[in-house]
Amino acid sequence: MKVLIICGSYPPIKCGVGDYTYSLAKALANIPDIEVGVLTSTDAQNNANKNDKVHLFPVMANWKLRSLGKIFQVVATYRPDIIHIQYPALGYQKTLMRALPFLLKFKNIPIIQTWHEHLKECELVGWENLLSCKALIYVRQDFLLKLPYWVDVFFKTVPKFFIPSASVITPVVLNGDQILNFKNSISPLKKIVCFFNKGVEQLFDIVDPKKFHLLLICDLSPLNPYQNRIIEKAKETSWLNNLTVTGYLPEQQIGELFSIADAIVFPFPGGAGHWNTSLQAAQASGAFTLATTADQTLIGYNEESNTYFVACDDIGLMPIVLTEYAGRRVAPNLSNEWDEIAAKHVSVYHQFSVV
Repeated sequence: MKVLIICGSYPPIKCGVGDYTYSLAKALANIPDIEVGVLTSTDAQNNANKNDKVHLFPVMANWKLRSLGKIFQVVATYRPDIIHIQYPALGYQKTLMRALPFLLKFKNIPIIQTWHEHLKECELVGWENLLSCKALIYVRQDFLLKLPYWVDVFFKTVPKFFIPSASVITPVVLNGDQILNFKNSISPLKKIVCFFNKGVEQLFDIVDPKKFHLLLICDLSPLNPYQNRIIEKAKETSWLNNLTVTGYLPEQQIGELFSIADAIVFPFPGGAGHWNTSLQAAQASGAFTLATTADQTLIGYNEESNTYFVACDDIGLMPIVLTEYAGRRVAPNLSNEWDEIAAKHVSVYHQFSVV
């Protein structure tokens, strides 16, 4: 069976759904009789993590309607048995991506869609997506509960499958000397707090530079007004020698930093959850993880995952929690959940493919 996954981003493009797609494609390609292609943006052509088993088609310079012909060309050349579109992703343009499932319908190839966000949160998904969807995969457990009534009615006959995501960063295990040397190279005297993803502006109110060294695993560009404000903030006297910006790092190096972190913080404005692959990566590393949540049932400390959740509107509690729990660590989770996730996808594909 040949599967063509369409996603607007793919490593080295920085996007959570792109990282998810990379991990999914890699796992699918290891399954016998499954051939995988990924149609994505041209910026992915320099993928340093290229997997020879995955056919990469980095043909989309943009995702405007006039670029539809490039998608049709790949479909005609690759001749997939299943087309699987990921929503949303960095790079997508609304007009094309809402219409794409319907436009591909005339190729007589089953269209599977994965929605990584709730409909009301994702402008790249609209009523047009409902016109051609053989099956819908979702990664958030409460997804069906939050579907608008009219979508629920329209989608009544469309099979829906919950397949959770997983960490996209493999935990790295270092010995005691390696950890000590690595920590000393960053901050020999203070505990290290890592940040990875979004909500960076909150960190300066959460992390006390007198107690911690803040490690930002991200890119900051002075050309971006928002990011430049962060750069200027980092120049304040209190943060000098107490903050490190790594820039973009490959998966292995992020895993190494997580292995020495005393805490990893996710102050997401809308809250984190099991669908966040970056949160799962932090938890898999065994480091203490501090995150916001919109789910009241999660608030507090979970010993098994070494995670403390606070309410989204209770950011003020995070500095207190960080001081108390930073440095706690549990054994890393070294299991590969992507094999199971890929197998579940193949089960869905077989239901709708004629192969």
